[in-house]
Amino acid sequence: MKISGNIKTSSLAVIIVVLSMVFGSVSSVFATFSYSSQFGTFGTGDGQFDSPTGIAINSTTGHIYVADSVNDRIEEFDSSGVFVATIGSSGSGDGQLDGPLGIAVDSSGNIYVADSANKRVVKFDSGGVFSANFGHPGEVDLFTVNGPWGVVVDDSGNVYVGDIGNNTILELDSSGSLVQTIGSLGSGNGQLNNPGGLALDGLGNLYVADGANHRVQKFNATTGAYISQFGSVGSGNGQFNNSADIAFDSLGNIYVVDEVGARVEEFTSDGVFVAIIGTSGSGNGQFNLPIAIDIDSSDNLYVVDFSNNNVQKFTSAASTPAPGGGRRHPEYSTPTPSPSTSPTPPPTPTITSIPPLISTPFPTPTPTSSSTPLPVRFVFHSFLTRGSRGDAVRALQIKLQQLGFFPANVAVNGNFGPVTQAAVRAFQKAHGISPVGSVGPLTRKVLNQ
Repeated sequence: MKISGNIKTSSLAVIIVVLSMVFGSVSSVFATFSYSSQFGTFGTGDGQFDSPTGIAINSTTGHIYVADSVNDRIEEFDSSGVFVATIGSSGSGDGQLDGPLGIAVDSSGNIYVADSANKRVVKFDSGGVFSANFGHPGEVDLFTVNGPWGVVVDDSGNVYVGDIGNNTILELDSSGSLVQTIGSLGSGNGQLNNPGGLALDGLGNLYVADGANHRVQKFNATTGAYISQFGSVGSGNGQFNNSADIAFDSLGNIYVVDEVGARVEEFTSDGVFVAIIGTSGSGNGQFNLPIAIDIDSSDNLYVVDFSNNNVQKFTSAASTPAPGGGRRHPEYSTPTPSPSTSPTPPPTPTITSIPPLISTPFPTPTPTSSSTPLPVRFVFHSFLTRGSRGDAVRALQIKLQQLGFFPANVAVNGNFGPVTQAAVRAFQKAHGISPVGSVGPLTRKVLNQ
């Protein structure tokens, strides 16, 4: 659906209650994020989506790029949500895409796309013209991006890629050569399980939405050393049920997508819970598997909803962008105000105590060995999609692993995340079924044969 440049603001406001902080005496602070607008509907036409999975905003032009995964394309919109152009087409050639997931824009306007099924990162210039492939099997670096998802680019042009198939983060230089790998499969400090979105704070720190471990981890972007983490599995404040993506506002606050929890959670720069944005549903300000997030230079919040096939915009009355404009965007450093225009900072409150970042891993279910046999005569009878959990998903993963579609080096854990979705899509393509990435009647029929 195309939105006119003059968007009408809804009267609906999503009220978010802020965690009480102790600053010498007990006080409560309240902020209001208001639903502003949305764009996108289900379909294959211009401005429509089929399972969108990623978003990035050009901080200079304000243009919004959305990864439209099943339609194998990137769609470009202006800052008002009006469709501008399509980038890419279905296929495996240069400039073509197969299941694009994450997306990033660098300071020059170049666009980087995690091309999941083609196991590479595709670079386009600011005009949407193909520029390069990174990490494709057979290239000079002899490494494979085995299921890329999150992408972020630093000021020097280094590209960080979340490799969900290998449960690691790859750092590439501006030419695509491998610099280092960060993390490995597991639930301990510095270990990853289905890493999703990535963000850089402008201070040399890399934040990873560690999806199946239901947390956010912080690393030194230069050395790859683990620093800290926050979050745990659950539905309470500061907890996640698949942490999917992450972004910063201009004040350094951190926003994390709680995918299955159907909400966005806000934290301070120290990882202390602040607020919840959104509720479950399909109405204005509601989510049904939110999956990606970005923030523009005016601190407007954009959330991609995988199942509702739209992008929703929220504005914050409490948010004041830093002088000079611009958030702490993952691709850019924190803006430094001119001394002549810098405002006098407010007095620093005396802080009695702030909880530290969690430095020990929280308990998570032990992944099942990939050699676990498939249950005898298991029959798939229910609809399965992103966010589904349990024995049926576990059986699905084992079945797809036995058939060669689910990576052998990925733990079977009963969580329907991005790796499982990619495996389902590959299975569907191999059997002439529309590659929607969810298990419906036709897919169940083939699986049960």
